[in-house]
Amino acid sequence: MHAELARIASGLCVLLFIVGCQTSGADQDSGPVSDVPPRDTARTDTVTGDAPVDSIIPDTGADAFQPLPGFGHISGPCGVLNETQWSNTGPFRFRNAISFGTGTFDPSLLSAGGLQIWTEGNRGGDSVSSEIFAHELLHRCELATLLKTETKILYGDASGKKTDLLLQIDGRKIGVSVTRAYHYPPTTLFTVAEARSLLEKKLADLPLSQSNALPADAWVRSMLHVLVYDAQYGDAIQDAWDNEIDAQLKGDAILFITVTNGDDSFIY
Repeated sequence: MHAELARIASGLCVLLFIVGCQTSGADQDSGPVSDVPPRDTARTDTVTGDAPVDSIIPDTGADAFQPLPGFGHISGPCGVLNETQWSNTGPFRFRNAISFGTGTFDPSLLSAGGLQIWTEGNRGGDSVSSEIFAHELLHRCELATLLKTETKILYGDASGKKTDLLLQIDGRKIGVSVTRAYHYPPTTLFTVAEARSLLEKKLADLPLSQSNALPADAWVRSMLHVLVYDAQYGDAIQDAWDNEIDAQLKGDAILFITVTNGDDSFIY
């Protein structure tokens, strides 16, 4: 009897040990966890082939690629660019979010590419932080590598249209134009009309900068990465893209929407 009880107790200890180990592993994260509740509570999903909203396949998270570590906690679809996407010649969009919590921006937590953008800067203005995190999100989620920063890309016409980043993703050169959806005061409604105006302006520039690049730096696909102040801004951008923007203007562009949460003032 005592031997049987000892065997049962031993089995329970092993079971509790296994459960404890599994729970510990599930609680691990790839980046700093925000102390601030994220503003983005909207669906984060992927659209392929410019599909209508009703055919969106939401990311369940079951097989999602875990982002590389870095500054900020990334949530939503990650690792969505694959051969199926690249072989689709139509436009498509995807959306995720990053929360910076209450942490202070720390360049030492950037990837080598992000640090290079931070060091080399851009052609002026206050957009370098948004360009850094456009890179960081693509690096951490899509394993993008930085080929050239804004000032190093070679163009035929020095006064012509230019892009912000030249990246390599899945062995392909991708030109990334970065913009921010934000107005003041930020808590007021960001309208679909504002979103449409922003997208139309930026999308019109994509083929112009792509055709302006010299052969050594020519890219095969253009991406517009929009960092948005909160989920409502993201919804407006998404609505405008899905329902307001002409298909010809979209071309084969990839729209990447990222909602920023937490202490994101350095972005805007």
